[in-house]
Order: sequence, then structure tokens, then C-alpha cells
Amino acid sequence: MNRSVERFITPAVSLACIAATAAAMIKVVFSERVSTFWLATLVVVAWLYVLLGTVGLWLVERRGSRAGLHLVLASMFAAGAVAVAVSRGEATLLFMPLMTYGVLYLSPAWVASLAAACSAVLLAIWIADAHALTELVRRLSIWSAALAFVIVISRMLLVQHRARKEMEALAGRLGHANEQLHVQAAAQPHLDRFDVVEVHDLPAIRPEEAARVELVFQRNE
Repeated sequence: MNRSVERFITPAVSLACIAATAAAMIKVVFSERVSTFWLATLVVVAWLYVLLGTVGLWLVERRGSRAGLHLVLASMFAAGAVAVAVSRGEATLLFMPLMTYGVLYLSPAWVASLAAACSAVLLAIWIADAHALTELVRRLSIWSAALAFVIVISRMLLVQHRARKEMEALAGRLGHANEQLHVQAAAQPHLDRFDVVEVHDLPAIRPEEAARVELVFQRNE
């Protein structure tokens, strides 16, 4: 059975994907290394890439299909690889949204595999373009630094997202526990003075109060 897909696609995330794609295309245009025909092809591929990284992932999140998620990410990799190859390595920025999505949706092992695949594509293109060894090392250094930065920032976004979900879940449990305490207060008036919602510092709860809250949680499980 497929595991559900967490939801990360927000207007801000979609805008970041669009901005990275636009920056990649601007870099290609100003490099003047691509003919008009291939530039038009790149525009079509870039639009496909953006649709996959925004609408495609949004639909996958609503359906909760892991197979659909892998298909969309694989399609984004293929579109990015084609664009990078056609632009002779100038559209490298297209791989950045893909790496961000990899960190958000995939396991660390899959992220490492994705990073290796993107690096292999770039290395093959640079070698085929007959770059000198020093230029090759320089490009690899720049790519590695950018890749590490994107992975770290994406990991921070993932941790923040999960922490927010845990806090929302805890707030829900505390709210439900507070309702139960008020119900019990009708039969036990001495409980009425304790309001879970008013507690902002959980470690500050006194032992006798913590025992009452724990009792409510146990009854609700």
C-alpha cells in the first residue's frame, strides 16, 4: 500500500520553482550559445518542467500517490537533463528545484542518488564540451557548493514543516484534553481551576497537575 504524500506545495514554493526556471532560461539567453530553434525548444521544456513542479506535484499531494510522486520527479529530472544538455550546461539551475523536492519528499538515500544523477549529467556534458581540466574542476566546485546549499536549506524547510505539524497536533490534543477536563469538572469541581489551554510552559506543570492531564490523555487513547 502506498504511503501518503506530505503536502509541501504552497504559493511560495511554486513561486521559487518558477523563479529558478526563469533564472535558468535568462542565463541560457545571455550565454548566446543556443540557436533560436533550440531556444524555442528549451522554452517548451521549461514550461513543462514548471507545470510538473507546481501543478503536477500539487495534484500528486491531493491524491496521495507515491507512484505518482516518483513519476513526476522522474519526469522533472528527464526534462531538466534535456534542457541542460541542449543548453550545453547553461541551464544548471533547473536541477535546483528538483533537488529541493527530492529532500522534501524522498529518503536520504534517494536524495543522494538524485544528486549523483544530476552531477553525472552535468559532468558528461562538460566533458563532451571539451572543457580543460582546470575549468572542469572549477565548474564542479561551483556546482557542489550550490548543491550543498540547496540541500541544507531544503532540509531546514523540511524540519520546520514537521515541527509545525507536531505543534499543531499537540495543540489539538491539549484542546481536546481541556474539553474533557471541563466535562470532568462538573463531577469534580477541584479540577475546574486547571485549564490546559492556559499552560504555555509544559515543564512548569506541577506533578499533581501533570498526573491529571496524563489521566485525561490515557482515557482518550
